[in-house]
Amino acid sequence: MNTGLIILILSSIGIICGILIFLANRFLPREAETLRKAEEISARLPGINCGACGFPGCFAYAQELAKDKNKFFTSTCATVLQEPDMLKKLEKILDIEVDPSKINKKAVVHCYGNSGVIGDYSGIKTCRAATELLDGYKRCPYGC
Repeated sequence: MNTGLIILILSSIGIICGILIFLANRFLPREAETLRKAEEISARLPGINCGACGFPGCFAYAQELAKDKNKFFTSTCATVLQEPDMLKKLEKILDIEVDPSKINKKAVVHCYGNSGVIGDYSGIKTCRAATELLDGYKRCPYGC
């Protein structure tokens, strides 16, 4: 008698948990489309986080492009303009046509490399990982 009751209770708990997981998956918010697009754009960027576009890193630039694709024409990544393959991939993702000779190039202020360090980073040893966590590791207000 007790064994049958235990099996019934555990089965009921399993079914209820399964229904709750289904409902949570169905109705809770999902990952934002702009974040997905920013990750896709970021994968096509050089990942050197030079700040030439005016943003603190490539992922920050990708997030801005995901929100507004016209930012590409006002804040252009210099490395992308020099790499035709990279430019073609970004044109396809952003659904834009780019003529590199007509891009408005502007000067961007960078630090001289003597900015203080925010802290000691001890995570994954890639620039992308550090940028996603800290938006760069220097105290540079100009995005280097």
